[in-house]
Amino acid sequence: MIIRQSSIELIYHGVNITDNIKNDLKSISYTDNASGAADDISIELKDDIGKWINYWNPKKGDIINPFIKTKNWRSEGDAQLFDCGIFLVDEVSYSGRPRTLSIGAVSTPKNNDFTNTPKSKTWDNASVKKIAQSIAYNAGLALYFDSSINPIIKFIEQSEESDIEFINKICKNNGLAIKVYSNKMIIFNEYEYEQKKEVATIKESDMLSWQAKTTYTDTGYDACKVEYTDPTSGQELVYMYTIPNRVPIKVYKVNENVSSISEAKILAKATLREKNKNETTLSISLMGNLNLVATQTIIISDLGVFNGKYYIDKISHTLGSGFTTDLDMHKVLEGGY
Repeated sequence: MIIRQSSIELIYHGVNITDNIKNDLKSISYTDNASGAADDISIELKDDIGKWINYWNPKKGDIINPFIKTKNWRSEGDAQLFDCGIFLVDEVSYSGRPRTLSIGAVSTPKNNDFTNTPKSKTWDNASVKKIAQSIAYNAGLALYFDSSINPIIKFIEQSEESDIEFINKICKNNGLAIKVYSNKMIIFNEYEYEQKKEVATIKESDMLSWQAKTTYTDTGYDACKVEYTDPTSGQELVYMYTIPNRVPIKVYKVNENVSSISEAKILAKATLREKNKNETTLSISLMGNLNLVATQTIIISDLGVFNGKYYIDKISHTLGSGFTTDLDMHKVLEGGY
């Protein structure tokens, strides 16, 4: 009988400590977010003899690089090694009895200036990519810009905001998504990623558990109306985008600083996507699966009205007494809105 095996290899500050933790490891969970939040890991270790609370205690800012390993998982002789990325220890806590150490780590850069320092700066006639390049460089990150659109912003002010808050807002308002992974800032077009070919078909019988939901609260909008009044000139700008072939019955309103009708149109479309993608969502739990990552699309079948193409917003791998993979997804929007 083939025995499936799953395990963790852990590099801590450049040193492989896998053998040091294997007898103490209770569980490890890795969460891969498509955008909007940092990836994170949580590690739980037992500390029966007190080594972790004394001379081996981890420090905030320590660098961790975990790998998930499987053997005979998909078939006999099959082996996988999955690189979860580079993380910084963000939180260390202990509890008892029995004594346990919990380590939380995130994928944000070590440069605290990027996440914590409020800044003020103005930008004129700058593209999203140009602004992102400047912010990434200051944070010590490489920029990977993967979008066919690169909007030009006539004027925008960073007002007592951290760099991560500012670039997150810019991306959100311009229909782009952002994540930080292994010392890279990745900016991409979520709609374009939704159009990519699905990587797998998952049937209801493949799922350990699932939860599907359709809601109309703060979603399912037909149109988005942007209204902005310039505080200096008093000039009012009003624009409404309606989804093609829809009657604008349910309209979402936005009051945001925009300099032109073209900027208002981009904001309206981006806002509609962000709101409407929450209309149909699905969460599933599977036997551990290292072939799936956030931003991919899959087909769901044998689930009735919830069948169709879904985009993976978040995926979590958890190893403890077993190995499971949990997915949070939204149904791909017809026409993008």
